[in-house]
Parts: sequence; C-alpha cells; structure tokens
Amino acid sequence: MDDKTLSIIFEASKQSVKNIFDSMIARSVEFLEEVDPVALKERTDLIVALIGVDGEVKGSVGVVVDVALGRKLVTAMLGVDEPQDSDIVDVAGEMANMVTGGVKVLVEARFPHFSITCPTVMAGQFDFPQTPSQTVHLLKFKSEDDI
Repeated sequence: MDDKTLSIIFEASKQSVKNIFDSMIARSVEFLEEVDPVALKERTDLIVALIGVDGEVKGSVGVVVDVALGRKLVTAMLGVDEPQDSDIVDVAGEMANMVTGGVKVLVEARFPHFSITCPTVMAGQFDFPQTPSQTVHLLKFKSEDDI
C-alpha cells in the first residue's frame, strides 16, 4: 500500500475509533504514537481482532486490546459488571467490525471497491507478521479514565 493510501486509511481509522468512543462509550480518545508490533510480541494478555480488507485496498484493519482494557470496554458497552473472557472476545470482534465498517464508509467515495470479511479474534500471545508486501501499522490511543 502506498504512503498516500496508508495515510487515508490511518485517518479514517482514527475517525472511526473516535466516532465509536463518542457514540457508543461516551468518552473521548487521544491518539498517541504508532506502536511497533515487535514490542507486543512478548505480551500474553492481548485480544487481537482483525478484519480482512479487499478490493482497491488490501490488508487488514483491527483492534488490539489487553484483557484489562477489554473488561472496561465490555462494562462500558454492555453494562456487564463482571465480564467473562468470552464477553471480551465478542466486544473486541465487534469493535473491529465497527472500526472497519466506519473506515469503509469514510473511504468509499475514494475506494468504491472496498470489501471486508468477518472478524477473526485471537487471544494470548500473537506475532504480527511483517513481510515486504504486508506491513503492520498499529495506532495507539488512550481515553479519559484510561478506558
């Protein structure tokens, strides 16, 4: 993906996350630096939800949360006081779905042939593969009250 397309997808991803937090969770978000995927390789407490993207733009859009943040998201979104691990997995998948759907809506005028897959959700330790044809870019953000 060229730098211009990547920049468009990044900005749409940021806007989509902001829209979700504003409307679904009633909290604002602040975007921080990009995260090096290698830095997450040793973490064992991650929930990774990825949505495949195909068409004029190819790749994946996803959400990576640790279990602690996942619990806070479940409580904020579903009102569940003591979320189970399965609730966290479900919410991570739904967040990825909402973020990617938001990206699709925001870029469809520029990339009309933009299709998405169902989310794939993985828990535990995860290695983000880096190849010359597929680079992983992770946006880091924080929200008020550290949610």
